[in-house]
Amino acid sequence: SEAVRRAFRRRNTVAVTEAPPSDCPGKRFPPNCLKLVRCLPGNSRCVDCGEMSPEWASVSYGALLCLRCSGRHRGLGVNNSVVRSIAMDGWSHTQILSMLEGGNDQLSGFFIRHSLSPRAADGGVSGEALAAAEAAAATAAAIAANHQTKRPNSTIRSNSCGNAVDEIVARRYKTKAALFYRQNLAKHVVAVAADGEYKGREAARKRSSKKSQDSSKSKPPPSPPKDERKSK
Repeated sequence: SEAVRRAFRRRNTVAVTEAPPSDCPGKRFPPNCLKLVRCLPGNSRCVDCGEMSPEWASVSYGALLCLRCSGRHRGLGVNNSVVRSIAMDGWSHTQILSMLEGGNDQLSGFFIRHSLSPRAADGGVSGEALAAAEAAAATAAAIAANHQTKRPNSTIRSNSCGNAVDEIVARRYKTKAALFYRQNLAKHVVAVAADGEYKGREAARKRSSKKSQDSSKSKPPPSPPKDERKSK
């Protein structure tokens, strides 16, 4: 019934409408909002390595991470990735909205379109970037082998491939494409927060799209080229 739908909407929205004035992290992730985040496509696995049931997050990308990958993101610096624990850290209003409006599949799809993923769309290992990184990792492994006890070649190749994937994943967060994603997600979240009560991803996107259309309509037409003005 309509009353039940309204009650469900209130349970999912109240936690993100009562933001502290300074929007400083200070409250646990609201359980109802967390349920919505868990249900987003791809969020059952770490966005970087695919480990199940990630419990950490990169707020900058609205993506969930495992413990190991969260450590790597911390090493990137807060300018590239802000990391928080789902269970142990406090969360601000806008940080919660970032997770609701982000999602692992959304970020992974973006990286695939920009050739910044170690996995191609069909699940295979992607081409040139992985090959270059694998070659560099193999060289590093060979140098290390000269100073350590020799290991079987298969072990070196396996570690080289793993290191290659790790390098690609770490490197992509320092690219201009990643910066573009961070900035646009942050801008979108600010707009969603300004709208007041959060009514879900579809409503937020429709409202954002409508504002963009209204903004483009309100812009004055471009001035004609100088040659045209002279002829008139």
